[in-house]
Amino acid sequence: MMLEKILPGMQELLCLHVPKFSPQTVAALAGSKEDLPLCDYFDTRSVEQNTVEKAVVDEALSEYSLYCDLLYRDWRFPLCSFLGEYASCPWLAAMMWSESTLLATRQLSRHLSGKLKGLTYSQPDIFQRMVESLPEDFTLVHLALSHDGSLYLVKMHKDREPLIMPLAPKSKVESVKSMMDKIIEENTRTCNLGKTTKDAKAFWAARRAVDTDLKNIIPHVQDMLLGAAAPLLLPSITISRKGIALAKGLVAVSQSSNGAQLPLSFAKELVSLATKIERTEWVAVVERMCDILGISSRKEFIQDLYSKTKTSALNIGLGNNIPSYTFLIVCPDLTTFPWEVVPIFDGATHVARVPSVHTFFQALANNKRVPMAVNIQKAFYVLDPDNNLGETQKRITNYVSKFGWQGIVGKIPSTAETTVYVLAFTALRSATWVMAVVHDISADGSLARAQLMHVRLTTLGWGMDGKSSVYDYTVAQCPSVVGCLWTVTDGEIDRYFMALVDLCFSADANRTLTGTDDGDSRLRLLVEAMKKAKSKCKLPYLTGAAVISYGIPVVASE
Repeated sequence: MMLEKILPGMQELLCLHVPKFSPQTVAALAGSKEDLPLCDYFDTRSVEQNTVEKAVVDEALSEYSLYCDLLYRDWRFPLCSFLGEYASCPWLAAMMWSESTLLATRQLSRHLSGKLKGLTYSQPDIFQRMVESLPEDFTLVHLALSHDGSLYLVKMHKDREPLIMPLAPKSKVESVKSMMDKIIEENTRTCNLGKTTKDAKAFWAARRAVDTDLKNIIPHVQDMLLGAAAPLLLPSITISRKGIALAKGLVAVSQSSNGAQLPLSFAKELVSLATKIERTEWVAVVERMCDILGISSRKEFIQDLYSKTKTSALNIGLGNNIPSYTFLIVCPDLTTFPWEVVPIFDGATHVARVPSVHTFFQALANNKRVPMAVNIQKAFYVLDPDNNLGETQKRITNYVSKFGWQGIVGKIPSTAETTVYVLAFTALRSATWVMAVVHDISADGSLARAQLMHVRLTTLGWGMDGKSSVYDYTVAQCPSVVGCLWTVTDGEIDRYFMALVDLCFSADANRTLTGTDDGDSRLRLLVEAMKKAKSKCKLPYLTGAAVISYGIPVVASE
């Protein structure tokens, strides 16, 4: 009875009040973004529309300040994504995009820990301090889905205000989802051919055909969803005083007759990119920025400064090739796509994902030394707990014997057996595997009871987290997880796993699949070894691109 009385009141309280305007006013504010290029949308609004927008934003902000601790999806996702899209302050907008994500997982974390701290942000200045406390070589890129289904990019680095940019309308997002669904369907079908045919040539011909299809789709998706903005996925660099002078020069040149100009954060990004990309790519980024900001008349003047900007940036040391990380926060609808291998990342080895800004900051707070050092001598493995992968048992058992690791083969470990461990390697029924880098588990064995599954996310609907084993590890405060986005055949994933361990953890004289020549000397960073291990697979895309990393960097200790 009490529940029946409370729920209607709660629903009314949590109802999205924004906007409280007529359908005509709402339509005028929102425009018809599905029919317009996103870069043209901002040029179509009148002064009256901007006034209405400000009133709606102010009302939404007032509501958020009252109920900011509520992780209620039907209210929080549309409200926060709306504010992310329309708030004028970059820090506020970036915070709101972050606040629209991973609601159920954050709620569960809050329930289990009994703490509110760190799971929501109420003020942009707090959020700003958190971003500004990140290491200089860390860049966060949030690919966020709006309340209307369109895709936005939110780029965060300690050196500048967040850069926020619309990327693609809902129709293109849906098209990419459909393409990946077909690839995964074909991948599953061809994986199962081994059960019905003994013709190895036919099996591998079918597998390679799907591998080629995926290879061809990847650059197409980059063009569809990112377009000219693709270089913005590259990590940012901290701009020196002389670099800031260069950026201010770009701002000055960009000023139009109505006073509109490049924000300093955009100009800093252009200075940073001038040392990393070619002229045509840089010019395209400038054009995209100018179109969005309504200063298209000035883009030629900025574009002419590429050579001068690049030369000056190199002269003041901004081109130093220091390894830097891009951490991707990907909206649930697009997590199945292998963003780590889009063409813009061809020369980048330090790319990983994080479930949300909140979990990323928590992991960094719990691990004072980053990259997190892992001692392979303390490893513990769980192999084929369902006891149905006989060939994998033979291959991996023989392989890990040289390390002297303790492990469990062919059965599900008990809580007592998994109370304390540092590395876990798991091969499952679906021939996917997870490597979890974890802290000592608490006495209740909470992480040990988490199902060790592939990291593919199953979407559950609009604004929802979806289901993924990554979230189980996140709630258990596991700092790093490596796993597969889709099913991979036994032999292929075994080969990848052994190459990865060879490259990252084995001494040069103690290797199975890799030698010390051809650049195969030890790579201590896990993400570097992951990228190199792809070359050991027969199918570099269906196998190599399937394996991704979530969480903070991991390094093999000496």
